[in-house]
Amino acid sequence: MGGIPGASIMLVILRSHWCRRPHRLLVTALAIVALSAAGASAQTIDTGTYRVSIQGHPVGTELFFFELLGDSIVVSSSVRHAVQTPTGPDSLMKSAVLYASKMDLDLRFYQSNEQVGKTKKTRGLVMADTAFTAYWEIDGFGEGTRVERPPGRLYVHDPQVFALFDLIGRDLNFQNFDTRPILLYVMGARDTTVEVTATKLGTETIQWGGASFPVNKISLGDGSTEIVVWVDERGRMLRLRQASTGLEVLRDAPPLPKARKSKRG
Repeated sequence: MGGIPGASIMLVILRSHWCRRPHRLLVTALAIVALSAAGASAQTIDTGTYRVSIQGHPVGTELFFFELLGDSIVVSSSVRHAVQTPTGPDSLMKSAVLYASKMDLDLRFYQSNEQVGKTKKTRGLVMADTAFTAYWEIDGFGEGTRVERPPGRLYVHDPQVFALFDLIGRDLNFQNFDTRPILLYVMGARDTTVEVTATKLGTETIQWGGASFPVNKISLGDGSTEIVVWVDERGRMLRLRQASTGLEVLRDAPPLPKARKSKRG
């Protein structure tokens, strides 16, 4: 949520270590994922493109895929985003992949790789039953931290990766509630686990892909920041807005079918 402020930190650090060669941790994490998917072939569930704007000005795009791989749902994302740096405007390139349980979308693994200018950053989470490892690496130097896992489902927020909100919407859309808390792991200068209130706001009819149809609105807020997502009956996120910043994310609609030419004579 662009860094949700004012939230309680629920992380209990069990063990941390500085790691001048954190590649071992990254390799281990990727090996866990590879073993879980061994012998399986991916089946595409959904794919699309988000257009991102702030105050009506386009700032980036995100190409995303939802795939079924073995007993996991895999969400992958490729982001291109304009950013402001201390030396002036620049471009951010970011790729991300998330593994979740096919049964209940419980988080198993997340990693993103980001580059702005010559600076490269890797962030990741490797989940276990009672704890998880959060790691980062910047230009070959990084840290891994072992953290006690809080009870309940844990979702991820990594700036510019809006497919993560799509995943939240797909999960919440099929749950029966009016208002309920969810836990969001926010990746930032200081990672925090935030309790966010999810509220179903009813339905709204929108125009998308040349058609008009009802969608469900879900609010995600912590008392000072709110994001609203619009999801269709399949749980796909078609729109996201954050009124306080003017952020809007719109999913590209499928192309309209070409009209058939009538045959003469």
